[in-house]
Amino acid sequence: MKPLKTATEIRDAIKNEAAGILGWPPGADVMIWPDGKTWKVTFLTVDPERDEQLKFRVEGLAQFMRDRIDLAPTPIITGGYANSSDMA
Repeated sequence: MKPLKTATEIRDAIKNEAAGILGWPPGADVMIWPDGKTWKVTFLTVDPERDEQLKFRVEGLAQFMRDRIDLAPTPIITGGYANSSDMA
């Protein structure tokens, strides 16, 4: 069984690893989301031409990590808003 990590933990690990090699440009980010029994990654940037090499690095790191780490389930929060009559 693979260890579980949150989307934030996976994103931070990918960004830290990629930044250590190529640096991390302003305006770039990584988004992680569940996809069936696995997870997907998207590299977001304001300058795709400048960041093409970094995009490939992020995608490679994600594939490497996907084989070794599962995305932890995200709790669903429902309701919870107090109406004015509940407040005294």
